[in-house]
Order: sequence, then structure tokens, then C-alpha cells
Amino acid sequence: MLDEAKGFRDAIVGRIKGLIHSETKNALRMERYEVTTAPNGSKMGVTKPFGSTELMLPYSREVSTATVGSQVLVAWWGSMSNAKVYFFANGFRGSVHSSDYTIYNSVSDLGQTAGGATIAGVYAALSANEIIISPLGNYATAERPMSNFTAGTVEIGKNSSGAGWIAYHGSTVTNGDWRMFTSGGAPTGTWQPMTQINITSGSANMNDYKVPGLYYFSSGATLTNTPGGAVNGWLEVLLATNGTIKQLWHRHGSNPTTYMDEYVRLYASSAWGDWGLPSARFYYGTYTIRGVGVGISTTQVAFQYQVTNPKGVIPTVVVNSGAMTGVGNATSVAADPDRTNTRSIGILLNHSGITAGRAYYCQANITVS
Repeated sequence: MLDEAKGFRDAIVGRIKGLIHSETKNALRMERYEVTTAPNGSKMGVTKPFGSTELMLPYSREVSTATVGSQVLVAWWGSMSNAKVYFFANGFRGSVHSSDYTIYNSVSDLGQTAGGATIAGVYAALSANEIIISPLGNYATAERPMSNFTAGTVEIGKNSSGAGWIAYHGSTVTNGDWRMFTSGGAPTGTWQPMTQINITSGSANMNDYKVPGLYYFSSGATLTNTPGGAVNGWLEVLLATNGTIKQLWHRHGSNPTTYMDEYVRLYASSAWGDWGLPSARFYYGTYTIRGVGVGISTTQVAFQYQVTNPKGVIPTVVVNSGAMTGVGNATSVAADPDRTNTRSIGILLNHSGITAGRAYYCQANITVS
């Protein structure tokens, strides 16, 4: 009786196995594997847990960020010849690997032309919960934060609600980090630096710097349209909502007591104004003021400079105008303890060699105590 039952079982088990194989041979199958070779752009290496045979398989964008040790799900149908790595999975070590975003690595993944893509075009092609992190070279030159930038990474993304962000990450401290704001489902405005931008080589025309930010120029760069032909220093760029731009130039130097010159100019009605000295605000210490006086006769030059909040007197005047070597007379300024008033300092330079109508460069030191 037992022998008959055993024989019946063996016969039916074999038939059932054959039927299952026949009916499910084209069904989708999925198993957990461990990443043993990181993604290389087309394939990654995976091995069954505690196994020794590595399979090099294609993978989906979902797992493009997988690293060695990540646990992933491999799916196939029919045979392993069409197997592919599709998803992250809970690993046997207890780690959980998941991705809330689909990540793209090239603008071509979004139907854009590599090397000629636009920020607006890529942004519009993204859906919610998608990010693209691609080389700057994917974008047209006119789309870059600065036309001479050739390296770095552009990151564009949208969250679950469709709100997005746009950022550029420089490959060096010279390029820095930049951002572009979005509104109404599209980029707005222009690139804006998030860090100080350092220009250490090449040519730089101050007239071209209209993007708000802080820029440092070293003497290794060739500069034009700087105040007084300065060869290095810092430039601040400020932008008003009506398009007016203000530039402030801070002189570079190594002497902490004399290198304090600052200049300012304005861009309005599509034209730059001249560089000028801002109103001086003096508190304590010794300061230097500079300006141009115009010869009103053959014996004297009148020079006036407005100083805000003075507290002290003007002890000396130093003439710095080429052939002129004489020392002039300086009027004193009454003390202003509260430092709230604006006063004008009149400087009269006396010298027999002054030419009528000629402009002279004058310099005065002010001690505020």
C-alpha cells in the first residue's frame, strides 16, 4: 500500500513540475542580487547573496547611483539572457536602498541636444520627482553662468509638487557656485553667484559684469575699465529691480593703513557712468581722501571734498600732481561728537607754478580722534 502511494506521488510530482515549467517559462521573474561592480554607464556587476558568480547586466536609471554592496532586484523572463537590474531592494544586511527621484545624467535622456541644450528646455522636459545632474558641456555657451566656463556640473530638479531648482557647481573655487530662480514652471532671471568668484587669468572688462555678486580679480588677469587703471581688487555688483546696476570697486593692497580706496559707478539708460569716490564716512583713525582740483588762477587751486561724520581736524595736505611739490593750507573742521553732520572740507593749495584752468590731483590726510 505504501509503495503504491509513493509511486503515485512520484508520478504526479513530475507531471506537476513539467506543467508549471511549461506554463510559467515566459513569466516575469525577480530575485535579489548584490552589486559587486559599480555601474559603468551601460552595465553593472551583480552576484547572488553568498554566491561567487558575477553577472554583468544592464540597468535602469533608477539604480544608476548604486554602489558596490547595494542590494538590487534583477528581473527577467524566459531566460537570464534578457535579465536587467531594475530596482533597489532591502538587503540581507538590513540596509534599505531606495530612490525617491529618477536621476538623469545627460540632457539627451530628456530629448535635448548635448552641447546645445538650454536651461529652459531641460527644465520643461523634467517631470515631478526627476533630477538631471549633467556636465556643463551639455549646454550651449550662452546658457552658462559665464561664457568662459568650460567645466563644472549643472543640477536641475523638480520635487513632488513640481517646484524646481537650478544650480551650477564649479569644478574649481574660481568658478564658484551659481543659482537660477524659477517661477510659474519656468526659469526666471539670470544666473546669480552664491559664492565669491575669483578671476585669476584671462581678460575681464568691468563693463561686462552686470550679474549681482562679489568678484575678486588678481593681477594675473588683464583688466579693463577699472577705476584709475587698477590691476587687482574686488568688485561688488548690485542690481535694482528696475535694471539699474551699481558697481563698487575695493582697492587691493598689502598696507592696512593706506590701501583703503573705494570707487563707485552706476549703469542706467544702457550706459555706464564714470567711476567716482563715494561720500567718505570717518570715525576714528587716519584716513586719506583724494580728488581733483581745478586751477582758478596762476597761484592757487581750490579743492573741496565732502566728508560725512567728521570728528577732528585736517592736520596736513600732501600734493601729488606731478610737477607740483608745494604744500598747501588746510582748513580745520570742528569736532562733531555725535558724528551726525555732513561738512565740506576746503583745501587751498598755494604754488606759483599753477596753470590757470588746469586740473590737479590732490590728496589730504585726515586724523579723526
